[in-house]
Amino acid sequence: MIWVSWRQDRARLLGLAVLFVVLAAGYVAMGAGMRSSLSTVDLPDCFAGAPDPRCGDWPALIAFVHNYAQLLLTLLPAALGMFLGAPVVATELEHHTFRFTWTQSVTRGRWLGSKLLLGGAFSVAYGLVFAAAYAWWYAPATQLDGWFPTFDFGLVSFPATCLFGFALGVAGGAVFRRTLAGAAVALVGFLPVIVVVKNLVRPRLLSAVLTEQTHGGDLTVGTEVFRDGAGVIHGYNETLALAGIPRPPIPGMEPVDRLAAAGFTRLYPVQPAGRFWTLQLCEAGLFVLLAALCVALAFWWVRRRLA
Repeated sequence: MIWVSWRQDRARLLGLAVLFVVLAAGYVAMGAGMRSSLSTVDLPDCFAGAPDPRCGDWPALIAFVHNYAQLLLTLLPAALGMFLGAPVVATELEHHTFRFTWTQSVTRGRWLGSKLLLGGAFSVAYGLVFAAAYAWWYAPATQLDGWFPTFDFGLVSFPATCLFGFALGVAGGAVFRRTLAGAAVALVGFLPVIVVVKNLVRPRLLSAVLTEQTHGGDLTVGTEVFRDGAGVIHGYNETLALAGIPRPPIPGMEPVDRLAAAGFTRLYPVQPAGRFWTLQLCEAGLFVLLAALCVALAFWWVRRRLA
C-alpha cells in the first residue's frame, strides 16, 4: 500500500519537496555568502543588524528575512495541510473513486494508514531539511543571541509542527469531504493554534526564572516584577504605589534610585538559554499530540461517517 500511495501522491510530494528544498537552499546560499564575505569575528555583529561598514548590505537582508519573510515561512506547515493533507481523503470522495478503493481487500483503515504514514514521514523530512538549513544559517548569531530566536524553526519542534499541519489538513478534508474546504481548515485552523502556542503556551511550558540581570541567549517572558526587602514579589503598578512613585507616561522610565531606596529590586522572568532543547521537546510533544488527535478524528470519520 505504501507503493500505491507513493504512486498516487508522488506529484504533490515532489512538488512540496521542491518548495522546501528551494527555501532551505536559499538559507544555505545566504549563509555561505556571508561566511565567504565576512570574517568569523564580524559575523555575530552583522547578524545584530547594526549598520557597520564591515557588514556591507548583509544587515538589511538579515532584517528583512527576520522581520518579514519569517512570518510567511511560519505558514509552511499549513501549506502541507492544504496541498498534501487535505486531498488525501477528499479527492477520493470528490472523484467517487472511494467506491472502488474502499471495496477492495484492503480495509479503509489500512488504506488511510498507508496514506498517513507516507505523508507524515515526508512532512517530518521536509521540516527537518528546512530547520537544519535555517539553524546552519543562523549559527553565527547564537554567540550573542543564543538559539531562542530560531525557536519557530527549531530542529525538534518545526518537524512536529509540519506533522500537525499535514494531519490537520487530512482531518479537514475527511470531515468536509472537499479538498478546498479541507485546505481552508488547514490554514484557518493552523493560524490560531500557532498564535496561541507561540504567545501563550510556549512561555508557560516551564516556570520562568526570575533574575536581576538577563544574559545573552535568555528568552524574556512576561513582564518585569519587583521584590521587596522581605522577599515578596509585587507587580509593576503595586510596586509604584507602595514606593509612592507616580506612574510614568512610559513604563520603564520610573526613577530607579527611588525604587532602590524603597527596597525594591527589579526582576525579569526569563527562560534560561540552557532550557532551549527542553522547551523544543515540550513543544514538539504538544504538536505530536495535536497531530494524533487529528489522525484519530480522520480514522473515526472515514470508518464511521463516510459511506
